[in-house]
Amino acid sequence: MLEAQFSKDFLVNTDGHLHWKSRPWRTAGVETLTVGDNILSYELLKGPVEKVFNSITVKGVAEAPYPRNHDDWTDALDNWTASSGTLALNADCKYGDYSIECDSPAGSAIAEFKRTLPVWTIRDTNKLRYWVKHEVAAASSVVRILCPDTSNYYETGQSTGVAWAFQDFNIGPEYVYHVDHNPDGIWTATSSPNWWDMQGIQFRADAGMVSKWIKVDGIHWFPDRWTDTATNAASKTSYGQRDMEVTDEKFHDDSECEHRSETLLYQMKDPATQIIMTVKGNNNIKCGDRLSITLPADGISAANYDVIAVEQIYVRPNNWTTKATMINTANIRDITMPNPVVQHLKRLNKTLRRSHLTELEVTR
Repeated sequence: MLEAQFSKDFLVNTDGHLHWKSRPWRTAGVETLTVGDNILSYELLKGPVEKVFNSITVKGVAEAPYPRNHDDWTDALDNWTASSGTLALNADCKYGDYSIECDSPAGSAIAEFKRTLPVWTIRDTNKLRYWVKHEVAAASSVVRILCPDTSNYYETGQSTGVAWAFQDFNIGPEYVYHVDHNPDGIWTATSSPNWWDMQGIQFRADAGMVSKWIKVDGIHWFPDRWTDTATNAASKTSYGQRDMEVTDEKFHDDSECEHRSETLLYQMKDPATQIIMTVKGNNNIKCGDRLSITLPADGISAANYDVIAVEQIYVRPNNWTTKATMINTANIRDITMPNPVVQHLKRLNKTLRRSHLTELEVTR
């Protein structure tokens, strides 16, 4: 969303100095420049494609729950299945409108149920949090992190009580039990689970008597980083997918990350381009002007360019031209450097032309 961007700007002048300014200084009363009318010549310089990014993820401080409202995974039966028991939504809950309830089947004391989750890794979080309660004090009750499935998982015991109990488990290799190396570890591994491929969560409770329920609510990972990803389809078509990830510890909300990601995308989805344009002498072209530029031969149509340098070139009175350097939006306002050999030849040619005109004036 363009309205989500921070409206601050800066420019780097031709001497390489950084200047802050509003965005832009002038938009009203600026010149309209047209090829074949007041544009005498121009040179278009494009920045490298390596600086183009069209899928930009911005992450903030690691202090957010995932999912954000704690409750997306326990407020509906979507993606839940029971291998032993019957699933239902129950209004007795800690977050939102419902909790997930599993009643052990007739003739059995075992309730076992699971939910598939978006693929998650230990890189993204270090805690599993949720609430749990039982109809009667359970003989045993465990939670399993499926890494990635019911054949490969980490398991630990959970509260067996009849009141809602908040569970807060550290996760990761350092919390896995080993008789010699980590006897205080809380997780036991079954088969070959992988913390980098967490795809589900499973609960298993043995009530010790038939047809009893277990409820869970508010399942979430913690902490996750606040985050937002901005993409541009047209840029992907032109340059292929080019990903960028930025982490900024100043952002404490997804919306703040969105502001930054949208701004970076707006600035970096296309190569930075610079136009060095020569027009008929004009003292109304000023640094900071934002001009709408159309150059049909180069596929530029009504694009906004900021004037960052102006040079008035006088050959003789009433015979002068204006050279304006303009750059489009780019995250790093580096001026695309012209070919030094070509620029030297152009300066030499200009000097020779001026010398020739001076000689003509003297001859006259």
